[in-house]
Amino acid sequence: MLVSSVETTTNGVIAPENRKELSTEDFLRLLMMELQNQDPLEPMDNAEMLNQMAQMSNLEATESMTSNMAEIVSNQRLMEARQLLGKEVTFLAEDGVTIVTGIVEAVEMEDDSPRLVVDGQLVDPSSVIRTSEAA
Repeated sequence: MLVSSVETTTNGVIAPENRKELSTEDFLRLLMMELQNQDPLEPMDNAEMLNQMAQMSNLEATESMTSNMAEIVSNQRLMEARQLLGKEVTFLAEDGVTIVTGIVEAVEMEDDSPRLVVDGQLVDPSSVIRTSEAA
């Protein structure tokens, strides 16, 4: 779902900004705008306000958990790649057809993903189809 957030400029005009997520800051801005523009004769219900605050808290917790899970997955991939150091691996080359065998010389990080160094070339660990002890 595409959410159009709002951003107040220096002249007070609200400019839409296309995003795919609603940030906590956006949520607070919307809540403040709702409070400022509510009818004084019919103010926002306390239960409704508490519900919105709970939603914001859940949003923050979910964002934090998502970030933590991404870091755990990245670390797990790095540990798995390090276990291949010194092993003989057979993998599919970048063309997806050629099968190559070589010894894992090193592990490097590229775009937050581990890459195996085999005979001087970077190899995605997911392309490994066989692992064995080096001869």
